[in-house]
Amino acid sequence: MKQGQEAGIFRDVNPMLFYFHLNGASDQIFHNHTTLNTTFGISNFTEEMKNDFIDHLTETLLSGIRR
Repeated sequence: MKQGQEAGIFRDVNPMLFYFHLNGASDQIFHNHTTLNTTFGISNFTEEMKNDFIDHLTETLLSGIRR
């Protein structure tokens, strides 16, 4: 992140808050199977769903810190 900030690619972002944002989002979807099943009727988290989530989270977070 620091290298991207120094290169002018990323705006200044608190790295601790970014870490917890990324980690918290990942924890929720990968470890909260009860909510997936109860709320969305999903009993098995497939490889395709995992990849879709990774793509979505990556794009969302990177769009949020780009200059």
